[in-house]
Amino acid sequence: ELYELQDAEIMRLREKSDREFLNEEQKATDELMELEAKLQAEGEAKKQELYQEFQYRLAAAKSPHEKEIIIRHFKQNLEALNEALEEEAEKQRLALAEKLRKRQEERKKTQKEDTEKVLKNQTKAANAAELAVIDRRLDEIATRHANEREILQESEDLHIRKEQAALEKWFDRRKKEKLGALYEQIMGPTPPTDEAEKEKLLSEYETR
Repeated sequence: ELYELQDAEIMRLREKSDREFLNEEQKATDELMELEAKLQAEGEAKKQELYQEFQYRLAAAKSPHEKEIIIRHFKQNLEALNEALEEEAEKQRLALAEKLRKRQEERKKTQKEDTEKVLKNQTKAANAAELAVIDRRLDEIATRHANEREILQESEDLHIRKEQAALEKWFDRRKKEKLGALYEQIMGPTPPTDEAEKEKLLSEYETR
């Protein structure tokens, strides 16, 4: 069950990462389109400025030769402007690509950290569950041993009580045998003739 939860959490993080990636792709596309529109607008403005200057100088030309020079310069300036605009556009595109790359790296890093955190937490949970199982088993073993010790103690106590009862029976039997012998000695066919001896034996019998 823990591993199923772990897989589900990792899958959720992957889906989140995929959504973030798609959002970044869309955001990157939007930023690139904004950049292209900005560069195009700036380029058109500079070209318009260059063209107006060209028209002004062409109108002020005094000869066909001067017009040819102005036209040639305009073409050269326009070509240089296009190259400069393209270089600037490429520079800004690279800067945007680098920014997007760093964002993707940060996203991957965050995803990795989140995944590792999930794995770490799930590992802790699994270890805690295993420790709980071990503790429960140890408690069961301790309880079983305690019950076994209690049973052994009861058995030992019962054995002692049986031995004590047997000893008591033996002592009672011996006592009765001695008293019987003494009584027979007193009251038997040949009782003692001496009254003092007879009184002594009777006294011993009564005290026993």
